[in-house]
Amino acid sequence: MPHTLAVVDTSTIGAKASQAIGHSIRNTGFEYLDSPVSGGVRGAVAGTLAVMCAGSKNLYSSVLPILTTFTANQFLIGPQPGQAQTVKVVNNFLSATALAASCEALHFGQSQGLDLETMCEVINVSTGMNTATLDKIPNQVIPNHFNAGFSNSLLLKDISLYLDGCHETGIEGAISQTVVQLWDKFVGENPDEDATAIFNYIANTNRSISNT
Repeated sequence: MPHTLAVVDTSTIGAKASQAIGHSIRNTGFEYLDSPVSGGVRGAVAGTLAVMCAGSKNLYSSVLPILTTFTANQFLIGPQPGQAQTVKVVNNFLSATALAASCEALHFGQSQGLDLETMCEVINVSTGMNTATLDKIPNQVIPNHFNAGFSNSLLLKDISLYLDGCHETGIEGAISQTVVQLWDKFVGENPDEDATAIFNYIANTNRSISNT
């Protein structure tokens, strides 16, 4: 059987860039698989990443044995380059929003004399549960590690791609504009810090406002 010549792109570059790459290598003898991954450094080390792919079913099937060597969950999203990128930035926007909102809410709880760990325990068996309260706050913030392995600058890049996509399709993105603005300020003042350090950034911002 002839080997498939393929470009398998696991980076997060946004739908437009992925579409452009797919178009540029058309008729070159190569096939293109849009394949961003999710799970961060820890997921990469543990081999537990999720990969979302967009391209032909045949190409996806041919590279699946390779993908399974470093990912635990594989998804064929659709046939067109850029579709996997869209899922990835949607996921990261939701993750960034949950983290920022959880930090603000938990700071409010602390201002009322509540314990951070106890609040997470309650939330995690209630309807406010999310990846921040399940993982990032208990495992990074409470023990003062702030080493989840994904920088605020990279997260800002991803959610900015999401907001750009909203605007390109005519979606106002009022919520995403607020979220991106917050992360942009955080990155501007503390570039390349771990994303979980937004907990302290929000705390310091709230202190500054209360002291004015």
